[in-house]
Amino acid sequence: MQTVSAVEATSGLPFDLIVTTNYDCLMEQALKDAQKEYRALTQPPRGFHPNSPELTELAGYKGVIVYKIHRSFTKDDFLTHGQCSEITD
Repeated sequence: MQTVSAVEATSGLPFDLIVTTNYDCLMEQALKDAQKEYRALTQPPRGFHPNSPELTELAGYKGVIVYKIHRSFTKDDFLTHGQCSEITD
């Protein structure tokens, strides 16, 4: 019997939007492993302006949007735009 993490199970569901408070990049890695198209969107400290380029770029996007309420980090660095590096051990 194979076990599946909650993140892996979630990445396999038919969601268009995943909202997370996690700082890690596990969801992005799980979506990549599941061969799903995604874009990560990180909440700016003061929120989004209604016409911000980050939101405009996502209009009509057909993949999964990972909305990160907090910023992201990997093992080696702190990233401010929701762009996660490849996770390696």
